Amino acid sequence: MAPRSVLVGPLPPLLSDLVQQLLAGTAEVTMSSASNNDGLVAAAVAAHADVVIASIEPASALSEFSRSLSRQLRHSSVVSIDRRGSTATRYADGSLIDRTDDLSPAELRRLIGPRGET
Repeated sequence: MAPRSVLVGPLPPLLSDLVQQLLAGTAEVTMSSASNNDGLVAAAVAAHADVVIASIEPASALSEFSRSLSRQLRHSSVVSIDRRGSTATRYADGSLIDRTDDLSPAELRRLIGPRGET
């Protein structure tokens, strides 16, 4: 089951399209063109996002973003898909929760599913 609210942030266009299609009809999806992490956190708060999906690199920036997000939305997590579309990681409260090199639709759904189901 997909989360109730998903914020899709900066991703390469093809990845963004694929994520939107994957979530169509299963979650309330909000798009954000925020150009920095503070803007992305603000957009997530405004959308009451359960999950933020974006390309956030390097891992140290992803961990810090996850901590910032958790300070504003305790239940939220972040899924970062690398710009090549080859790996995805899930962070919550600044900690790595899950990682996958399989970006099949089923694996992405699992990764972005409700917290605690990964």
